[in-house]
Amino acid sequence: IRFENEYVKVGGLGLEVKLPSLELGQGNRVKFGIVGKGEMGGYKAGDAPILAGMAERKGGFWAGAKAEWENEIVDVSAQWTADTSGKSKGQKFSLGFEKKWRLGQQVMVTPYVTAHWLDKKYVDYYYGVRASEVAAGRAAYTGDSGVNVDVGLRTMYRFDRHHGVLVDVGVTSLAKSIKDSPLMDRKSTNRLVLGYMYSF
Repeated sequence: IRFENEYVKVGGLGLEVKLPSLELGQGNRVKFGIVGKGEMGGYKAGDAPILAGMAERKGGFWAGAKAEWENEIVDVSAQWTADTSGKSKGQKFSLGFEKKWRLGQQVMVTPYVTAHWLDKKYVDYYYGVRASEVAAGRAAYTGDSGVNVDVGLRTMYRFDRHHGVLVDVGVTSLAKSIKDSPLMDRKSTNRLVLGYMYSF
């Protein structure tokens, strides 16, 4: 469920409070906002065999600020957030680029690429292995900061002003500091999101 007006935007576990934007000309402006989002990430020892004997890692609540530059060439977004719940005590920064193309009145296609910088505390909390968690096939590991890169394509089709469908296909190349963790057995992750939209 998503709600948006001129002051706030709410979607899922995320909230954005909109700040005054900066108008730079026709089709060219910078928008600012204060953001907060609850994340359900984390794991328990029973979630997978490789995690047996690991202490629980919990999700958290992240808050920070964002800016979006809308222009005729490519839209640019930047966002910084910190774990205000104190679980990982980490920070994240993302820089993204996307371009929207309208194909007629009903179809919109948006390719995008986003780089996500994750600090050392975040990586070590979720992907590190403490001395007390060392086991056969799971060596001690101290995570370091790194950058994940998302590349994808988002497509929206509107049947009419109320009904529409969304398809988002993407791949994430994981940071070296995450790939090197003994908890990981892959270098990337794939994503497929299918959605139905009803607009009031």
